[in-house]
Formats: sequence, C-alpha cells, structure tokens
Amino acid sequence: MIKTNLRGRIRNTHLPKTKPLLPLFEAIINAIQSIEEKKGNKDSCINIIIERNPDLYSKERTPSIKSFTIEDDGVGFDENNYNSFLTSDTLHKIDKGGKGVGRFLWLKAFEKVSIESVYSEKDEFKKRKFDFTLSDKGVENDKSFSFFAADAKHTYTKIQLIDFKEEYQIECPKKLTLLQER
Repeated sequence: MIKTNLRGRIRNTHLPKTKPLLPLFEAIINAIQSIEEKKGNKDSCINIIIERNPDLYSKERTPSIKSFTIEDDGVGFDENNYNSFLTSDTLHKIDKGGKGVGRFLWLKAFEKVSIESVYSEKDEFKKRKFDFTLSDKGVENDKSFSFFAADAKHTYTKIQLIDFKEEYQIECPKKLTLLQER
C-alpha cells in the first residue's frame, strides 16, 4: 500500500498568495458537482457564509475575512465520495475535469476544515462529521452514525474553511462587491 504524507503534499501544493480565493472556488465547484450528482432540481442551492475578524471592525476599513462556510444540498459525503476524499490524486471526478487535489488548497490557505454531511444510503440517512487538518492522520474527530429518516429533511454538506492563514488573508478582497466580481 502506498502512503501519502499530507504535510509534504500540502507543502508541494502550489497556491499563489495572489489567488487566495481558489480554495473557496474549489469548495463551490465540489458543491455544484454534488448537486449535479444528486440530480438536483432548480430549487437546489449553495449558501456561502463569510465570517470576518470581529476585533478589526472600524468605520475606516472593512475587516478581513477569517473563515468561509459553504453549504449545499447535494448528494453528500457518502461512502464513495468519502473514500475519494481520503485518496490523494483520486480519479473519481476525472470525467468532470477533477484532478483529485482541490481539497489540498483548503489546508494550504486555512488552518482547519470542518465537514458535516448527511447522505442517504440504502434508504437510510447517515451523518458524517470530521475535521481535515494538517496532522499525521489528516482526518480527525471522524464520527459517522445513522438516524431515522424522520430526523433528516434532506441530504446536505457543510464545509467550513476555518482561520485564513495570514499570508492569504491579507491578499483576499474584503468587500463583497469585489468578491462577487472574481
């Protein structure tokens, strides 16, 4: 079995400091693909929440961005998608142009990524939560459990890109209008 050293993989992942929004774009692309995989209808949606550094609010300037949360109502982190996530350079989405490395941009620019997902498997809803970190294991606090369908309204995934690293944070546009133009 071949092993991947996550710290080495992140060190060798190229993310120019002038492109600090690429990790966000990767998460949005994944959300779009998840909705497509579910055969989402026109009511499917992706929500993006921006958290700013609260201690920097002032009238003179817009505070910097601390974290992003991306929510979608796609197929979720089912076993197939989860195993693909755990596989470096996976070929899982090669037919959609995927290279299997986008999630590494997340750890290049953010301290931690928290993932929560509800997916359907054999007519049963399951929930999976874990943190993706720059650690020896990469995946921490991995919890997965089943629950009654009545407790779940739909499948979803929530990706939290937490604590923008300073070298990328200072290059990131701060005003929403600038973010929308990118």
